[in-house]
Amino acid sequence: MSTNIWTDPWISLDAQCRPMGPPTEATKELRVSTLISPKTKEWNKEMIRAILPGYESQIQELRPSKSGAQDKLIWLAAEGGIYSVKTGYYAAIKADEEARQRAGDHQLEQHRGFKWIREIWQVHTTPKTRLFIWKAMWEALPVGENLRARNVNASVRCPHCNEVETTLHLLFHCTFARKVWNLVPCKQPLSQH
Repeated sequence: MSTNIWTDPWISLDAQCRPMGPPTEATKELRVSTLISPKTKEWNKEMIRAILPGYESQIQELRPSKSGAQDKLIWLAAEGGIYSVKTGYYAAIKADEEARQRAGDHQLEQHRGFKWIREIWQVHTTPKTRLFIWKAMWEALPVGENLRARNVNASVRCPHCNEVETTLHLLFHCTFARKVWNLVPCKQPLSQH
């Protein structure tokens, strides 16, 4: 049995969860199998209480193998538990979406009444412009903040005003962007908010 208590994600069947440490010197190499009584094939509640008291109820929800079968890690994002590039891609998209919603800056959540996907792709303009709008809405433009989030070694500062470069900054908040917007012949000026 090879699953490490502290470094492998084993505590949940819904999410990739591992216990938060720090582990003691005596427990840092322990395997999940050491938390199971060899006689009863059930969880050793006293040992769990001593080592992982904050996770006792979560661990109790998991059912150890009665036959002593070899433990294995499964890919939770696939029905069969086996990783594929496709399931990895969809899991990454889902995780990114959830992170944006938690952060409170998800563009789609801010404008619930507007059907972004449908409206963007039906705009009567060039395909290149539609793609640019779509990338802006999904934070996919190569601005400093997005590049840093993707571990690209780039400055996060705007080259025009030295503020943090985000998509909103690039398009609306930068002094340079405001000057460009003021040159656009439209009836309503760009809001200062």
